[in-house]
Amino acid sequence: MLRKIVFLTFILFVSSNILGQDKVQLDKFEVNNILRTLFEVKSFNKDGKGKWKPNVYEWYKMPISDDGYCYTGIDTILYSTVNNEEKAVVIFETIPYNNGERVECHGCNILLSLATFTRNNNLWELTEFEKIFQHAGTWGYLRGVFEILKLGKDFHCLVFYDEGSSGMGSSSSYTTFYDLGGNGYNKVLSFQDHESVGENYGNNITFSDETTFKLIKSPNYYKIELTTIRNGKNITKRQLLAYSEESKKYLPVIIPKLSSAQSKKN
Repeated sequence: MLRKIVFLTFILFVSSNILGQDKVQLDKFEVNNILRTLFEVKSFNKDGKGKWKPNVYEWYKMPISDDGYCYTGIDTILYSTVNNEEKAVVIFETIPYNNGERVECHGCNILLSLATFTRNNNLWELTEFEKIFQHAGTWGYLRGVFEILKLGKDFHCLVFYDEGSSGMGSSSSYTTFYDLGGNGYNKVLSFQDHESVGENYGNNITFSDETTFKLIKSPNYYKIELTTIRNGKNITKRQLLAYSEESKKYLPVIIPKLSSAQSKKN
């Protein structure tokens, strides 16, 4: 019990320190300068990844290399105009190393961090940062791409097209939307855009599903239509989703059934 209290106290201390810091502003919006500022990087390895020392909390959450350090690089920087402000969303990847070499195995993933900067005259000001965001990828690499999409009048999302994984004759991948409105990159929608199952170990059930999305414009929040097609079969499934301000997520639109009287009338 005492150990839990000490740990929670430490987390609150770390959080209050982060929230109480002065504004982070960069005049040189360059990869190495961003890493030095947000991760306190002191040096870089042969792959250009920034080397930094994790604190006690990060030690249990971040991929730690055999030398006790973390190695972080920038995968992508996306620029976009969001609500009339120039934004830059930075996607970081933290990778474990062993004997100076990148760790690569089928089940080895990386840890993603996200940061949003807003342009203020000649400076880039940090407006949101999630150092420990989520794990992704296989074989020690990030598999997928990101983009920023407008999903409403004042609503933009970071979209991650995750290539997913495969094994034992099956494969799957996902598309996920994260809110860029300053709500901790809240996940508003995630769906499986590919699923295939092949013959393996006597399994004679095989199929391959592909799901795409279409944005349907509406006044405040766009609706999203998902269409799933089973390859080789004449099977199509459609689902309409609408954004719920209450749950902060996209939810299926329930179409009310017509009564027998209404059906005859129509």
